[in-house]
Amino acid sequence: ANRFGDLLDVTKELGAGYFTLYNGPACGASAPDHHHFQACLQKYVPLFEEMPSWPRSNFVQADGFHSFTLQNYRLNVLIAKGANKGGIEQWFTAQLEKLRQIAGTLDEPMVNLLAEHDGVEWTVYVFPRSRHRPSCYYAEGEARLTISPAGIDLAGVLVVPDPEHFKRLSGEAISEIYTEVSLGF
Repeated sequence: ANRFGDLLDVTKELGAGYFTLYNGPACGASAPDHHHFQACLQKYVPLFEEMPSWPRSNFVQADGFHSFTLQNYRLNVLIAKGANKGGIEQWFTAQLEKLRQIAGTLDEPMVNLLAEHDGVEWTVYVFPRSRHRPSCYYAEGEARLTISPAGIDLAGVLVVPDPEHFKRLSGEAISEIYTEVSLGF
């Protein structure tokens, strides 16, 4: 939470066409004992293609930004969009506190975070998590799929490190993976 403003600054400096992401501890962070942000091109990432036209729910207008969720999207995501950096920072802090309460923890709640800046305003995507890995990760035999979703996976680019597991992957399995790791609300 205390580095979120830095993430917004880096995102703005990168500019249009890029996004930054943060994977929380137990949510895809490969080294959860330190802070690091990642940056990628938006091109070919489904979330950025889908979000502008996807129906929205829970729309709230605030000073210099608005927040919403995507209606019937493949997983739950909290979104804030606007030019008011301070307002978005306050919104993010409030969302983390709500997620802490839901999780019953004083630690950082399980989240993956993506941010973009189009030259005028930020869009921030918060993916609340219910668990680190889906059940297929721990399964035996043919049911095992070594998939451990992080931010890029939740944005629609599912990483499957084992080619044999990739061959066995189905749309139904992907949907179940997203459902299992995403916090329902």
